Amino acid sequence: MDNLQDFDMTYYCKFQPSTRRCTEGRSSRKYFFDIKLKECVQFEYGHCNHSYNMFGGRHVCLDSCREVYHEPVSDDVTFNVFCRYQPDFGDCNNYYPMFYYDVSDGKCKGFAYSGCGGNRNRFSSAIECLDICGLLVYG
Repeated sequence: MDNLQDFDMTYYCKFQPSTRRCTEGRSSRKYFFDIKLKECVQFEYGHCNHSYNMFGGRHVCLDSCREVYHEPVSDDVTFNVFCRYQPDFGDCNNYYPMFYYDVSDGKCKGFAYSGCGGNRNRFSSAIECLDICGLLVYG
């Protein structure tokens, strides 16, 4: 699966919001579902490419994501999908420094991984992360 329009909220609610600004000085307040907080969080949408985890209001965000964010997603997706996932600590109690691709900055950033669970936007080095996700047009 590769076409982003073919997915549902189970996937979209796990995507990172796009905070990159493409229009000088223009932004809008929107909400995205934060998988770590399990809550909808306000962010400044910079009118770049569409952010699939983006809602006009907090209640719409909660109604869309609260029941589906914990549902598993298929591992049978391409980098065009999994590089958009939010970094996910996972379900265990260990600590491993890893890297994830940040869609707004087009860079790989560090985060902590527990050792189990999580998603495929997780790499052991920034080089590996960029080799795979750097082809994604960020934003």
